[in-house]
Amino acid sequence: EQHRSWYQSSSPDEMRLILKAREHFHAFTRDGHRKAEKIFLELLERYPEGGLHNLNMGWVNYQKIVMRLTKNPKENIKLGRQFGEKAHEIMGDGTSLTMLARFDLFERDCESAVKHVDHAVEIDPSAGLIMAMAGRVNSTCGKPEKAIEQFKQAMRLEPYHLKWYPLVLGLSYMMTGNYNKAEEYLKALVETEKLSKRNRTRALRHMAVLSVFKEESENAKKYFHQLIELDKKHNLSSVKFSYRAMKDQEFLKRYLDSLRQLGMPEKKRTES
Repeated sequence: EQHRSWYQSSSPDEMRLILKAREHFHAFTRDGHRKAEKIFLELLERYPEGGLHNLNMGWVNYQKIVMRLTKNPKENIKLGRQFGEKAHEIMGDGTSLTMLARFDLFERDCESAVKHVDHAVEIDPSAGLIMAMAGRVNSTCGKPEKAIEQFKQAMRLEPYHLKWYPLVLGLSYMMTGNYNKAEEYLKALVETEKLSKRNRTRALRHMAVLSVFKEESENAKKYFHQLIELDKKHNLSSVKFSYRAMKDQEFLKRYLDSLRQLGMPEKKRTES
């Protein structure tokens, strides 16, 4: 509600810039990040008390860490928290709290992360994105059963949901050992025509690992081959980095060992 009322009070030029910046941001490329940051900074300078502008700058710092665009992630965590806390102070929203939970995960503080998303859901229980963010945190923090229920609820709230919802839902089912349900969601993603490279890469990787778990060697090889064809630089180091906050280390070890078994290199291959 806070975000909707803020949008309604924004000028047409302000909205145009926000939408343009978000398009760059969601491209998830170095160039897109640079362009998005430039616009978000410009908006923050114009409207320093704008809750959404502070929130967007928090996400910029988050993306710097995720994409490894920073040499000082601790500083970006600090800055991101400051922007997120100010955004929440201004808007009293749940989304800012889910972002703060992400920074908690960078510091492997599951207790704080879960508190943040629980509070976010209390503030806006009808927001599908917030429910999905809560599911993502609970999946990472070793509570896959709770994550599954939250993702299912998020998908009911948002029938036209983002593709990462079923992606993390499928992974959560893998963590519980319910491989058939995991395959139901992940295989549907792999077979989806319009899917970003980032999401398709993750879906193929999950399906390759799932096939190893199910002792389906031919399927494992098939999905792994498709994964490497799509992203020849995919490596175990980057996968470890993506799941560095995962609390269930036993599951993570099985996941990584499966990729290692299929032939994934430890580090990015250098160009010859």
